[in-house]
Amino acid sequence: MGFQTAIQFNQGAGIPGEYALDDRGARAEPGVLRSASAANNVFGRVFTMLATDPGVMRAGNPGGTGVRPMIMTSPKQNVSAGTAANGTLAPTLVLRNEEIAEFTSCHAGIWVTTDSAARPGDIVRYLLTTGQIHIVPPGTAADPLYADLPGAQVVRFPQPTVPGLCVVAISAP
Repeated sequence: MGFQTAIQFNQGAGIPGEYALDDRGARAEPGVLRSASAANNVFGRVFTMLATDPGVMRAGNPGGTGVRPMIMTSPKQNVSAGTAANGTLAPTLVLRNEEIAEFTSCHAGIWVTTDSAARPGDIVRYLLTTGQIHIVPPGTAADPLYADLPGAQVVRFPQPTVPGLCVVAISAP
């Protein structure tokens, strides 16, 4: 191994689904994962409770059947099953269906991965089919593919020109 020749300016700041800020008023609860595809059971994404089965969570809100959108949090609490490609010890932020995870509905700051650029004050939306977080400026017109995450906005570590990690605050309605 040679000597280090470059210093990375932007270091990794957080893990999707981890709490970024201390918040004594946080609200979280457990739920059982039952998404249409377990590939969408990713920490830091939005999940909704099934209206027909309280306590069961689904990624996103397919078909409008979910209620109470929350972010899947605390990835270090769950046992990783690894990946099919790299075996049981491979790192992953994805859980299998029928596992119990933590879902947060109110917190001052949670690390999330976005599929769009983000600035403080921007609005948080999520893709209805997968729960992937999408950030838009205030006043952006509604999009039928996305739903707003009520009371959520970007608060720190913005990515003004590229998708990436940022911190969002969420307030349960």
